[in-house]
Amino acid sequence: DTLAITKTYEKAKKYMNDETIDRIYYMAMANLLDKDEGREIVDKLNRSLLETKNDRMKEDIYVLEFGRKQTMQADSFYKEGLDLFDQKKFEEAAIKFEDASKLNPLELPYFENAANAYLQISNHKKALEMADYVIENSKSPNGKAHYIKGLVYLEKGDKISGCKMLRKSAEYGFNGAKTLANAACR
Repeated sequence: DTLAITKTYEKAKKYMNDETIDRIYYMAMANLLDKDEGREIVDKLNRSLLETKNDRMKEDIYVLEFGRKQTMQADSFYKEGLDLFDQKKFEEAAIKFEDASKLNPLELPYFENAANAYLQISNHKKALEMADYVIENSKSPNGKAHYIKGLVYLEKGDKISGCKMLRKSAEYGFNGAKTLANAACR
């Protein structure tokens, strides 16, 4: 039962503070509970776990937050968006990425990819909206959203804001941001 799993988890954390313990706990809870029952677990969840590189653990957290069906539907929309983006059908891709983000607003790459797709069709308002969501909600920024914002500003003719965003992106280590900033921001 969930009480026994939680007690075991809390004991294990005292002896070993390892992501593996978290992973096992969330996997066990996700297999027992779904969205409504998992609400209390998720409310106690340290949001920094969502920044983990362990995709399976994030999936378990998403199942507890949104339910298995909604989590899988979001992933399906995201994959459709990737295919459409590869086919250069940017408007359709943006819609799929945004659909995925509405079903799972914790998965920031959904927003990043929507921002990029909107940028490709020069929908600056939506590109900025999606990029801002990532910037505001990321505990460990990778610079991609800042890069997209920088490109939007440059495309709009706002060199000062664009260069500021590109430099910020470079600070976070996003590839190409420093080179572009050096070329565009003289």
